[in-house]
Amino acid sequence: MGSREHPWAALNRDSRNHLHKPDLTRDARPERKPPNSNIPLMGRSSVLCSELQSRVMSFDLFFCWDRPERINFEAVCSWSDGLACFKRNDSQLWYSNEDTGVYFSLDFEGKQPAGGERPEIPEGYFDTGLSFNLNFNRPSYFGYEAMPVVENLSMGFGLSAFDPQARDSEHLLLRDVTAHDLLQGWLENNRNAILAMIEQAGLETPPQMLLEKSMYRWSYSNKRKDLQRKCGDQIVVPTLSPIRRRGSSQAQLAFAYTQDVPCLVPNCDWVLIVRKKEAHFWSATSSEVGILSARRFRELVSEHLKSFDSNEGSLQVLSPKATLDLKKRIQNCKFEYPKEEFEVLALDGFVDIEMGPGSRPN
Repeated sequence: MGSREHPWAALNRDSRNHLHKPDLTRDARPERKPPNSNIPLMGRSSVLCSELQSRVMSFDLFFCWDRPERINFEAVCSWSDGLACFKRNDSQLWYSNEDTGVYFSLDFEGKQPAGGERPEIPEGYFDTGLSFNLNFNRPSYFGYEAMPVVENLSMGFGLSAFDPQARDSEHLLLRDVTAHDLLQGWLENNRNAILAMIEQAGLETPPQMLLEKSMYRWSYSNKRKDLQRKCGDQIVVPTLSPIRRRGSSQAQLAFAYTQDVPCLVPNCDWVLIVRKKEAHFWSATSSEVGILSARRFRELVSEHLKSFDSNEGSLQVLSPKATLDLKKRIQNCKFEYPKEEFEVLALDGFVDIEMGPGSRPN
């Protein structure tokens, strides 16, 4: 039972069709313009700040070290084999976590490209040819997942990093690359990029999710496979999906519950109910699908909910020993909304920064 496909899987597949799936060739990627290498290092801060306002595509790092040579990319690929979610395509390592939706890339230039396409590395350091790229306009957890990987890489190979997003020249070079420092920089620049895209480019405001909910979804999704192993085959651990009511700018969380199927119940806003459709005795059995608020769903099943684990206080389990009474409650409840009232969002299709009146890029 644990391997059964979730009833909202079709909606999730529709969502993933819109998820950013890049061509892994370098030519297909957006052009990354390094800082103007003709400007003295100590005088670049104003230029970098102005470039940040106009270049809101991605967060880039260029790795360097004290050796006058390129990094051994085969060794980097071997390092990536020890981590989940990496896939190699020629001179690129693409990270993609299907559970959380997080993706980013590590790219390698074997030779110094002509035309100043890479930044000027500070004196005493040499360009390794390796760079990191993470798109902006993403939920905060993209940075929380990516930056520890960058720190791991940097520590493993003795790398420093040139950060063209730095606010001033003193922070252009990160000699000690830490996840904490990178995360703070990415969160600030991601927020600025989102606001700049809305304010300067006139783009539509993306769906917004509360940061607490966004981070909860990321944490839960990271643990979902382990939770499934812990639950065994008799209890389904559902996917927690970002959704919104059509026409709304508010992104919320939902999971799918199938009648008679024991499952783990995470914190959420909505529950998609799949139940048997009443039919004439001569008709084939079919299903109907509708939406209940999480509050209404918990009211219906409250007598059958049990704590799952003291270490997972937000999770409850709908007992496999659920009675006929529960079946009748689900069968006879009135749906609050048809499923067509909602749409599943792509896992990179919303943001979680505050965008109240007066919000402006820093």
